[in-house]
Amino acid sequence: FCVNQTPFYAESGGQVGDTGAVRWADGSAVIVNTTKTAGLFLHHARIDTGTLAPGQGVSLDVDVNRREALKAHHSATHLLHEALRLVLGDHVEQRGSMVDGDRFRFDFSHDTSVSAEEIRKVENIVNMEIMRNKKVVTTSMSMEEAQKKGARALFGEKYGDVVRVVNIGEDFSVELCGGTHVNRSGEIGLVKVALETSVASGIRRIESCSGAKATELCNAQQDQLSAISNVVRGSKGDLPLRIKNLVDENKNLQKEVKVLKQKLASTAGNEIMQGIIEIGEISLLTKVIEDSDASSLRTIADQIRSKLDNGVFFLVGLNNSKAALVSGVTGHASDKINASHLMKFVSEQVDGKGGGRPDMAQGIANNTDNLESALDSVVEYLNNKLN
Repeated sequence: FCVNQTPFYAESGGQVGDTGAVRWADGSAVIVNTTKTAGLFLHHARIDTGTLAPGQGVSLDVDVNRREALKAHHSATHLLHEALRLVLGDHVEQRGSMVDGDRFRFDFSHDTSVSAEEIRKVENIVNMEIMRNKKVVTTSMSMEEAQKKGARALFGEKYGDVVRVVNIGEDFSVELCGGTHVNRSGEIGLVKVALETSVASGIRRIESCSGAKATELCNAQQDQLSAISNVVRGSKGDLPLRIKNLVDENKNLQKEVKVLKQKLASTAGNEIMQGIIEIGEISLLTKVIEDSDASSLRTIADQIRSKLDNGVFFLVGLNNSKAALVSGVTGHASDKINASHLMKFVSEQVDGKGGGRPDMAQGIANNTDNLESALDSVVEYLNNKLN
């Protein structure tokens, strides 16, 4: 259908297109998006009932609640832009934005991450300006007049000879903009930053929301704090101290566990020595050790090295679904056997990798199903090397 005018805003300058409905005498359709092509507004419609015919009169209705949220979020981006410049410096320039009914995203030039303290300052400036509830004034003027007024042009946008200037807060924010905006700044409601992150080198991104969506975000954050309080059994007021104490306690426990594992590994080293077999003049020890990570496996390996005068050992440490590997060569066995080569030989059979020195090597196994046969192959490997 074709109309000579429309109340729908077409996607432009980061603001998404309007949605709503179109109705006529015997039918209706849902407008799911509005875009602009070659100066024409395109209404993307899904017909629910009836059929449209040429010359058919229609009624266009914008989704008012969504439009109000879009206006609030778009005006909030203008205030956020100026607040960022005040807090971070005049080098801040908009590098992109996205405004929809649930949130808004604002990209800007800045070399480092924005600290929590700086975010709080930006939020305070924006919300103080909102509480002033000043009228938002839009004026059409020449580009030259707009430049004299100090209006900020957006990065990457193209402008004609006549531009639209949006003034929020009595010159607090003055920008060239063709989007929809609130009538007074107070209509924006609370603005809350949800996320600050990096987009590219020298470009940062802030994701935020306003009004009812900002209230929802604050409520969600309060719910998270309540959940954390229940888990750590502390009140919201002492959460930082409570969490710090738990982290410190966990670190101490980890240290104690490490010491105990080393002691157990030392004891295990004595027991493992009972599994030695002789191949010619060389002693061979292969073993799978349950509940052993790479660190404790190295401790066991050190114990074996001190007890095995002339031999080769290959150890596998199993910890959940992971497997650590250690190979070692002692005494005269090193004349014919290289621990690193042995590690490569075994690790390839278990979809793993490894390497190290001629006398000591480490690796990992990704396929633990083949561990038993891989360990059995060490005997044949030694026989081939020795003969």
